[in-house]
Parts: sequence; C-alpha cells; structure tokens
Amino acid sequence: MIEPADDKRAITILDEDYPAAFLSLSDPPFVFFYKGDLNLLKKQCVGIVGSRRVSEYSLKATKTIAKALSLKYVIVSGMAKGIDRLAHLEAIHSGSIGILGSGIDYIYPYANKDLYELMANKGLLISEYPDHTIPYAKH
Repeated sequence: MIEPADDKRAITILDEDYPAAFLSLSDPPFVFFYKGDLNLLKKQCVGIVGSRRVSEYSLKATKTIAKALSLKYVIVSGMAKGIDRLAHLEAIHSGSIGILGSGIDYIYPYANKDLYELMANKGLLISEYPDHTIPYAKH
C-alpha cells in the first residue's frame, strides 16, 4: 500500500552525511531513501532476522535477545511480520532501523502499518528503492 511520505529524504554516496559503515560494503548503494533519525546509522548496530511464522519459543527468545542487545546496540531488521516486527518493537525505545524491500512510500506488509509509523517517528526506515517501487523477494 502506497502512503504519502512527506518527510522522506535521500542521501547519496557523495554526501558528507553518507554513513561510513556503508562505504565498507562490497556494493554500497549510490543513493538511499530514509524516514526518521539518520543518526542511528552512526551507532553500533546488530541485525536480527527470522521467520515470519513464529513459535512460542522463538517469540520468547527474540524478546529476550532483542531487549538485551538494544541496551548496547541499535537493532537492524527487515519490516516483515514475525521476528523482524518483534525485534523492532522490543528495541524501539533505544532506536531501531527497518530495511525496506520497496520504495520508502510503500508499506509492506500493510499489517505492519503501525510499526512503519512508529519506526518513521522513533527509529529509522531506509530503502535503496525509489518511491512507488513495490516489494519483490529479491529486494
């Protein structure tokens, strides 16, 4: 579902604010789009990813791990249902970064609209894809 993204911004590899950590990637994005607090990319980050289908055990483990890691690190994850969503919810108080596989204006899955809005206001959403790009698994 496409939503207006009035406060979205873009940054290029030539900008002075381009994250230093991105420069160490084998194929850094020339441009990325974002909503939220770009300063989160200057902090130490750790990724948490997992299944969209969660068991009772994985729910408990993710809550415990995300809560503990968020005391020292910014949590980075996708924006899928399941483990990604839970990791962000547990870590949003200290900052969390959501990576989108679509344009910054495209909320997917739409069931995570509340999380998208929370992340845009209290965390950071980033995407390599321009507006109106729909999500694909390869993204």
